[in-house]
Amino acid sequence: MIGWLPAFVSIEHIAAAWDEVQNNTMNVVWRKVWPEVVRNFRGFDPIPRQEDLQQEIAGLANSAHLLAEGEDAINADDIAELVESHADDLSAEDLVEQQQELAAGEEVEEESPVPKVTTLVDLTAVVQSGLDFINVVLARDGNADRSFKVQTAVQALLRPYEESLRQKRARGKQTNITKFFTSSAATSLPPLSPSPELAAKRARSASPSLTSPPSRSSSEEDEM
Repeated sequence: MIGWLPAFVSIEHIAAAWDEVQNNTMNVVWRKVWPEVVRNFRGFDPIPRQEDLQQEIAGLANSAHLLAEGEDAINADDIAELVESHADDLSAEDLVEQQQELAAGEEVEEESPVPKVTTLVDLTAVVQSGLDFINVVLARDGNADRSFKVQTAVQALLRPYEESLRQKRARGKQTNITKFFTSSAATSLPPLSPSPELAAKRARSASPSLTSPPSRSSSEEDEM
């Protein structure tokens, strides 16, 4: 009993003294013996174990509900398998597949959506909605000063839409007038035909034998 008690007390003293040893002191000692294992930088937390990191990543993936309904939950082994799969060198087939996926993604990004064209009906609806809102405010708000400020602000916001509406209506009227004159000119004008006098004149010039006497032959002139 007396023999082991001093040994136990000595171990306790050694453990207490060991706890008082600071990391800087250990680094100074081990830097001479094994420099590669010395952590000589400050301000960083100790590196966690790989198993703990894998478990934490699996927990985050499960909490984010990344799996489809019915699939098993992600565990640390799945994360380890995923990390190990990236450690292998990519084959030629893998590189070609990655290149095709990148090209397909770039094509999708280049396809810009078709901008929506604001029609005359859309502009009319926007302006009418603003005017209806102004009427509601003027009818239901008992504060004249506030309702006047709202009316002025809404009218200022509607001004670009009203201007676009006027321009579209003007272009529509101009297009209709142009179509009317074009179609009228094509359908109302009769085909040009020569007058009777001009037709007779052209006929006389085309057949001179009908209007002038026949010329005498040389034998008739000798007899005369």
